Amino acid sequence: MKISVKQAGYTAAAFIFTSALLTKGVYMYLRQDSWVAVILSFLVSLIFVYIYATLNKWFPSKSLIEINEAVFGKIIGKIISAGYLFYFFTLIILNARDISGFVGYILPTTPYVVIMVAFIYTCSWAVRKGAWNIASYGPLIVFVSLFVIMLNGLFLINDIELNRLAPAFTFPPIKYIAGTHLLTALPLCEIFVFFMFVPYLQKADGLGKVLFRGLTVGAAALLFIVIRDIVILGDTLLILSQPTYSVIRLIDVGDILTRVEILYAGILISLMFIKISVLYYATITAAARLVKTSSHDYLIRITGALAVIFGLSVFSAEYEHMDWTNRAAPIYSSFFIMLLPLLTLGTAAIRGLNRKNK
Repeated sequence: MKISVKQAGYTAAAFIFTSALLTKGVYMYLRQDSWVAVILSFLVSLIFVYIYATLNKWFPSKSLIEINEAVFGKIIGKIISAGYLFYFFTLIILNARDISGFVGYILPTTPYVVIMVAFIYTCSWAVRKGAWNIASYGPLIVFVSLFVIMLNGLFLINDIELNRLAPAFTFPPIKYIAGTHLLTALPLCEIFVFFMFVPYLQKADGLGKVLFRGLTVGAAALLFIVIRDIVILGDTLLILSQPTYSVIRLIDVGDILTRVEILYAGILISLMFIKISVLYYATITAAARLVKTSSHDYLIRITGALAVIFGLSVFSAEYEHMDWTNRAAPIYSSFFIMLLPLLTLGTAAIRGLNRKNK
């Protein structure tokens, strides 16, 4: 079955919603001004969404692997596609590590290996069901997530102190650039992975609408979460390992409505299920197209096993993971989701492929 633009758009929004786990990094840069980085990263991301949409219009119905071969030729195109395959796979590893750390924070006695194996196995089941089944969960999870986020904000309205947003614009420009780059490269422009879903869209050149809808909804929710965390937690943002989760733990309505953070944890786990399943599916389809096979089962098993092995060994401690996320990860991701798409667009224009396709 084909995926509608609406389904894919909300799935892209759910993909971004999981960024609530990454807000700690931008807080380290900008504290009370972190909301500025969210707005700036949204504006910068719009530029790259336009680049992605243009590539999709020039090469409708083609996945990223097919576009690389059409633009760069078979040999260079396969090399670039292999690089994207490695990038998608590393995102599976890093996000699996994120969710294992989060669940481990809630259930500290549960071994990481148990969490990661269970999660990767569940995602592999979704990948076997196909792209449409993954995207079909997107709208439901997004609407439930938005409802829970807004409800949490309402319950915490008495804890809000707007003066915690001040003073504004007091950091050096390099801090705003670093914070904007972090949010642009990691959560927002990572929706570039939906290029692997283009062959399954009902509208062959509808990727631009999908990404714009997902980016707008996802960035708006992220902005709300960041502002809520700032006005409630203030400077304690810097000493908490899970600021957003800690905010939810403050909800206590007359000793009747307590432990709401469990609901939030369930929503966040559901969102991460969507994100890793999308990355998993993109990795499998990219690998299948590169080796020219229609059998995905053995690729799913191998990828899942490798994801667990590397996910457990890639970082020896949580602080190493945080340091990678804040420093190296934005640069690493920028090469694949910013520089290479721009190079692809420029090469296609120089070779006149846009005119030929039209």
